[in-house]
Amino acid sequence: MTTLSAVQITEQGLFLPRQLFRNLGEIEVVQHENYVLIKPKNMTARFKGFVRPRVAAEALHDDYEQALLEGTGS
Repeated sequence: MTTLSAVQITEQGLFLPRQLFRNLGEIEVVQHENYVLIKPKNMTARFKGFVRPRVAAEALHDDYEQALLEGTGS
C-alpha cells in the first residue's frame, strides 16, 4: 500500500500527485455517501462480447469496490 504523504488540500480542492496514477491509465472517480473511490477505468469495455459473463457487471463492480475498501482498512 502507498502512503499518501504528498496529498494536499488547497482552496481549489484536493491535490493528488500525478505519480499516484501513473500505472492506472485512464481513471474513474466514484462518489458514494461515505467515501470517494479512484480506480482504473472499467476494463470490461475492452473485452465486451469476448466472454459471456455469469455474473452481472454491476455485481462485479460492487465486489471490486468492496475489495478495494477492505484493502484500505475502511
